[in-house]
Amino acid sequence: MSPQFEIFDAAAHPLHRGVNMVEASAGTGKTFAIAMLVLRFVAEFGVPVEELLVVSYTRAATEELRTRIRKRLLEARDFLREEERATDDEVLFRCLDQLPDKRLALERLELALLDMDRASVFTIHSFCQRMLQEQALESGQLFDMELTADTRQATQELVDDYWRKGLYGLQPFHCSLFLNHYGNPQALYQSVCAVRSEDSIEPADRIAPAQALQQVDEALHSLISWWQGAAVSLEHSFKEALAQGMFKK
Repeated sequence: MSPQFEIFDAAAHPLHRGVNMVEASAGTGKTFAIAMLVLRFVAEFGVPVEELLVVSYTRAATEELRTRIRKRLLEARDFLREEERATDDEVLFRCLDQLPDKRLALERLELALLDMDRASVFTIHSFCQRMLQEQALESGQLFDMELTADTRQATQELVDDYWRKGLYGLQPFHCSLFLNHYGNPQALYQSVCAVRSEDSIEPADRIAPAQALQQVDEALHSLISWWQGAAVSLEHSFKEALAQGMFKK
C-alpha cells in the first residue's frame, strides 16, 4: 500500500507537538516554509524567538535563513500595523488574517524583532559546538573544546607526535625494525587507515609495541645462545656438505 501524501501549507497547516517530517526536494521553498513556521510559532503560539531552534547545513544557508526570518517577521509586523505593505505575498496575508488576536500577535512580533539577535539559527556543526560548551559538565568535555570539520591537520599532528614519542627513544636495532616497514610517519599512518573505522574488528592477539620489542629481544637472545652452542657442529656439517657437492655455487 502506497503512503498517502498531502501538500504542506506552511501558512495554514495544523502544527502538532512532537516529531513532524516534511519531505521536500531542491527548489521547493524550504527556506520560505521555515520562515513562515517561525512566524506562526511567534505570532500564534507566543513562543519567544530565542527558544526556537533552526538548523541548516552550511553557513551560507544559515545566514540566508536568519535574513529571511527577520524579513518575514518585519513584513508581518508592518502588515499588522496597517502600514504600507512591503510585499504582495498572499500566503503571508492569509496567515495573518486568520490570527485570533492581531494586537497580541503584533506585540509578540515587536518583541521577536528586538530579540532576533538571540535567535538560535545554526549550522549543525556550530549547534553541536554550542551544546558541548554549554553542557560541558554533563558531556565530560573541556569548556574550550572546539569542533573542526577538517581533521587532517589534527590527525597529522597526532601521527607526528606518536612517531616522536615512539621511535626517537628506541635503540638503533629496534628503530631499524620499524624503519624497514615504515620509512616516515605518513607511511605508518597509511598502514592503519584501513582499520580505523568503527566497524573494524580489533585483532584478539594485538600487543603493545614495547611488548613486541621485548619478545624480539628474547627471541634474539635465544638465537644467540643457540648459535654459541651449535656454531662449531654446524660449521662442521656445512664443510662436509660442501665436500660432498651438496651445495650449488
